[in-house]
This record gives sequence, C-alpha cells and structure tokens, in this order.
Amino acid sequence: MISVKAIVILVLFSSLSWSQYLDMNDVTILMPVPQPGEENLLIKPTDVTRSGELLFPAQNLFVGFELDIGSRRPMIHQTDDFRVIGIRLDHFQRQLYINLVWQKPVNGGIYTQASIHSGHTILDLPIFLSKMEELNHRLRRTNSRGSLPLQVNPTIAAEGFSGRYYQELKKIIMGHISPAFRVTFRSSRHSDGANGFAGWELPINLNQPSVNQFEVIPEYQPIQEPFRNWETYIPYTYLEIKNKLFSNVVTVGGLPPYTTKNFQPLIEDGSRAVTLPERELLEMIGRVYMVENPRIIPGIVQTECMSCHFAQPVRNMTLKLRPGLPYEKFAERMVFTSARYNLQNLSPVPRSNFTMAMGYVENTALWSQRLINETADTLEMLYGNRGALSSVRVRGSH
Repeated sequence: MISVKAIVILVLFSSLSWSQYLDMNDVTILMPVPQPGEENLLIKPTDVTRSGELLFPAQNLFVGFELDIGSRRPMIHQTDDFRVIGIRLDHFQRQLYINLVWQKPVNGGIYTQASIHSGHTILDLPIFLSKMEELNHRLRRTNSRGSLPLQVNPTIAAEGFSGRYYQELKKIIMGHISPAFRVTFRSSRHSDGANGFAGWELPINLNQPSVNQFEVIPEYQPIQEPFRNWETYIPYTYLEIKNKLFSNVVTVGGLPPYTTKNFQPLIEDGSRAVTLPERELLEMIGRVYMVENPRIIPGIVQTECMSCHFAQPVRNMTLKLRPGLPYEKFAERMVFTSARYNLQNLSPVPRSNFTMAMGYVENTALWSQRLINETADTLEMLYGNRGALSSVRVRGSH
C-alpha cells in the first residue's frame, strides 16, 4: 500500500513536471500564413475582449497615417485586413503580458513589412497560465514536445486554423486579454522600401487627431537620419522631432551597463566595418550583443525599436565583412545563453539583411535572435518563481 507521504511526493512531482510544460513555441507563437479564405479564422481588429471592448481602436488610431502605403482601402479602413500572425507572452520585471503581432495576409501570402504590435495585460493570470499549460499538455503535437527551436508553430502548421489546438488557443487568448495599453506600428512604403516606427500609449483622446498624440520612441540620431522614421508624421517638423528624440536613451542600444560604443555608424553604412579600427568594431558588436540580450537591456524600457530591429543585420554584415575577429570572446559577458532552452535560429534572417524581428517578408517567415533570446528569458522567468508573477500596464519606449 502506498503511504500518504508517498502520495504527497508523487503529487508534488507531478505538479512540478506539469508546471514546466510550456516551451519556446508555446510562449512565442508564429502562425503559418493562412490560405485564401482562412483569414477570418485569425484574430481581427474588430474582435472584442470578454468585456466587449475592442482590442484597440484601430479606426481612430491610424487616421492620418499611411500604414501600408499603396493599399486601396480608405485610410479609416486600412487596418481591416490585418490579422494576428503572432502571439507572444512577454515580460518585464515579472510582469507578464500578451504582445499581439499583426500583419496583412492577402491571397495566401504576406508581402508587406507593414505591421502592428499591441500590448495587453492578462486577466486572471494564474488561470490563464494553467489553461495554456493544459492546452499544450493535451493537444500539442507529439513531434513538437521537448525543447525545439523557435519556428512556425508546429501544431498549427500541421492542423491548420480549423484544428482543435488553434481554436482552443484563440478562445483562451480572447477570454483573458485586456484592451491594449500600447500600440506601435511599422509603416511600409512600396515606392522606395522606406519604413518607420511610431506608436501610442493608450488610451488617447479620441476627440483629437491621433497623429498629434503619438509617442516618440527614443532613438539616437546624428545630423543625417539613417532610418527616416518620422518624415511623413505631420504636424511635427524634422527639427521638432529631432529635438524630442534626445530623451533618456542617448545611444543606440539603450543604457550602457558596459563601456561599449553605439552601432549607429554601422546602421548608416555597414561597409564601415571594413575600415573601422578593430577595438572600435569589437565595442560596436559588443553593443549589438547587449541589445540581443534581454537580461542586460530589457526591450520594453531601455532601448528603442531601431536597435532591436537592426542589431542582427548589423552583426551579420560585420561578421561577413570582417571575419576572424574575436567578437564573442570580447563580448563574452554580454552574449545571451540558456542551459535549458534551444536558442538555435532556424530563420533565414541570418542570411539576409531583413530587419523584421517577427513576422513575414515576401511571404517568408522571419524571426530575430533577440526574439529567440526573449522567449527563453520569459520561460526562465516564468518557471523561476511562479508565485511572484503579475500582469500590469507596462510603460516604456516600445
């Protein structure tokens, strides 16, 4: 006969095993591209939370902005075709929240870099996490168990959007999500490929034009702006915007816990890696590794969109142009590592200069090393001390 003590031990062991069931592709969920006619199975801008509120007031926010320049829809309806192609559980200082990634699937493909990110607090966080774990224990495909590297979600890719896994996942998300506390976006101009980042802390005053209320995302910018984020954002002039951007973040990559140089020069012109002195180049790539390490620089408050999106292309190009330098040895204390989770990058991003951190470009799934590292960091935080977790509004730069 099994003793009471043995039963307690078995229950505790089972509970501990159960409580650590989520993995890389369970907390960062990248959808496959929906087939034509499947788009409405994905989360839409018109979907509402359990309180009956919109996820975010899309038609109020984006009036005055050309989010996807070249779209045939009137500006007030330009977000109508956007769908959630990514669901992330993200965190800052043990505050867990949902980050939805929106793009525009059309006829079985996604061809524009225009995207939206919306940040949401989580209602009934312990129940939400329990449901997510139970869902993955019960319905996740056998071939996706274990620490697989980040990829298009294997279960949804196998079952499609009509499968039980996705249908129950969507139900859990929509049953526990709050209206967005922040919305940021990346515009995409078809004529010359230019992009720009901007966004709002919500709520905004819906009686005033949203274009007058967007939150400036701090960036380091020299006299010649290499990434023209703000050129179309009326009513601000370039000089007014340039002055506003000099905020508490004064170097590309955020606040410096180590003495390293920002890598703005390599964003402006990657070919400079050929002629820069070795020490200076090592320090710049050291800053890149810092940006890619969420333990050093939490993205939500200590850096700006441009650094996170450009870190990997800068690193890839530099390593290609100046191979053989001791980059990782120099940056040993800055490189993100995880003994428990798989940090392999299966995305074609390392072989390209795309600056998409998560999503699709030219119908190709892309994700960055920063995203992989953030995913592992979230899991390590999540299973380090469950009792201290909460979900509150988080304010920061992006």
